[in-house]
Amino acid sequence: MEPMWRMKKVWDLFNIVDRRQRRILLVWWGLRIRELRNFPLILISIAWLAGIVLAAARQLPPIILFGLMAAVILVTVFQWSHRERRLSLLMLCFLCAGAWRYTLALPANDPQSIVKAIGPAVVNVNGNVSAEPRLSAHARILTVAVTEISPGTSYIWKPVHGTIEVVTNGTLLEDPYGANYGDSVTLYGKVAAPSAHTAATFQAVMDFPGISISSGSGNPLLTQLYHLRVRCATIITRTLPQPLAALLIAIVLGLRTPALTSLAFAFNVTGTAHLIVPSGFKVTIVAGLITSGTRWLYTGRLATYLPGRNHRLGEWLQTLLVIVSIALYTLLSGAGAAALRAGVMGSLLVLAPRIRRTYDVYTALAFTALVMSVQDPTILWDTGFLLSFLGTLGIVLFTPTIQQRLHFLSALPGGHMVAETGAVTLAAQLATLPIFALTFQQVSFIAPFANMLTVPLLGILVTLGLALCFTGLVALPLAQWIGRITWPLLWYTSQTITWCAS
Repeated sequence: MEPMWRMKKVWDLFNIVDRRQRRILLVWWGLRIRELRNFPLILISIAWLAGIVLAAARQLPPIILFGLMAAVILVTVFQWSHRERRLSLLMLCFLCAGAWRYTLALPANDPQSIVKAIGPAVVNVNGNVSAEPRLSAHARILTVAVTEISPGTSYIWKPVHGTIEVVTNGTLLEDPYGANYGDSVTLYGKVAAPSAHTAATFQAVMDFPGISISSGSGNPLLTQLYHLRVRCATIITRTLPQPLAALLIAIVLGLRTPALTSLAFAFNVTGTAHLIVPSGFKVTIVAGLITSGTRWLYTGRLATYLPGRNHRLGEWLQTLLVIVSIALYTLLSGAGAAALRAGVMGSLLVLAPRIRRTYDVYTALAFTALVMSVQDPTILWDTGFLLSFLGTLGIVLFTPTIQQRLHFLSALPGGHMVAETGAVTLAAQLATLPIFALTFQQVSFIAPFANMLTVPLLGILVTLGLALCFTGLVALPLAQWIGRITWPLLWYTSQTITWCAS
């Protein structure tokens, strides 16, 4: 399995260092964990994630893990008055719980998993399209949550669980003659094992099966957001030439279209792929725009008409609008693992001052990883989540140190911005280096330079892209004027990335 393969790679890297270096590393981590004893949520999250990783490396029967967890809980109840023992026992409890949750999610422990159907036999599969279709070259890729299966020669249906990736013909995001989000489908074909590059959330794949479509009942809000996403992509396409339109669609909406193929490779080899995927920086931009536009709720004349403590009520109204906007933008940008991580952390950042708590990025990262891995333990092997999570952690950990080393640039004109951008870029690259090396078998040495030339424009491009989309929904000619302003910035970005890639 993919998790086991990656665990072996990490273990091989760990074994490269000698025994003395490993002992020093473990002692250093032990001291760091003792410093975190005042942050129980971080320690509990670390224990939970460690349990998932250990379960992927060495699997035990779920009943044994459940018994261990129950025993630890019982001991914790009796030792609750001792603070040090209580925290250690809680960590041990969450370690067992993480391992148990991951083991339960394994297809081998689910007799009704779709994995059992992998093989050369032709089968019928019933399911629902549970996400927006994706485009890849000349193929349209569906995410189908399966519900029933039957042999190809009969229609004796049996219940089945799992999510499969279905590759079909098509070049349209919304195909009036194809399957879209919320549709119920019957697939006829062979169920195959996922490839090494398939997301960990998919248990199987079906390539170009026969499809019978019937209307389904997807979430109405998601359906409207997916329609809005396609409409915004269409507006951008009508106001900008290709491949610049595809580039802006990827930056603002996190949507990959076939016209982006010519640029996608350049972004990957230059370490700037984060520009065309959902990120925390884009969520921060959206939150900042909504915050600036709603400040009148508690500072303007309207605040005098609010009942009671009008200032406080206005602040809560603003916070609610910002969180709703972040949630909608997260869904609009695809609701992938990286987008969800950014959305949750952005919401916590906005909510913390309102409940009179100090926002701590480490606690927010720990809480986000805990919540997302409870819902799906295999997300720890999702490349998008790993790059987003480790990139954010690396920026927080390494940026101050690297920026101190680059302080000499501050004496130059614009040197402070160069030093800050370079430090953030190097910190993110350093943290995500193992993922790029293990997953993509490449390390980009041009990435710091390419990021310093393009990242400062990201905020402007996101703002102009959002303005173009929402203006185009009202008056397309006005959106075309915004497109003319955006065009030079997109041209500069594409040419810079292409030049760096060469």
